[in-house]
Amino acid sequence: MNYIVQQTDSIFLFIVVISLFFLLLVTGAMVYFVFRYRAKKHPKSENITGSTTLEILWTVIPLILVLMMFFYGWDGFQHLRNVPADAMVVKVTGRMWMWSYEYDNGKRCDTGRR
Repeated sequence: MNYIVQQTDSIFLFIVVISLFFLLLVTGAMVYFVFRYRAKKHPKSENITGSTTLEILWTVIPLILVLMMFFYGWDGFQHLRNVPADAMVVKVTGRMWMWSYEYDNGKRCDTGRR
């Protein structure tokens, strides 16, 4: 179980680091362009043409990052799906406002309102 916790923490940290990197990158670029191309300094606008290479890059790089996050998470999910051989079997029944638990040794536990 400790492996699952460590893997979940590392996936979370990976996503947070990537998110912070792009937050700082986009915010920095935005602030730079706000001051660099303000109206007082450049009163006449210029026509800007597209860049196919740039458009491919800003499509492929996020795709690769999202796929990395997905497969990293999928690997962790597969470990959660495999039930250990010594796992305790618990029969759980859900009803409106109530849960019932029945264990292998015959003990029962009811929670909620009746």
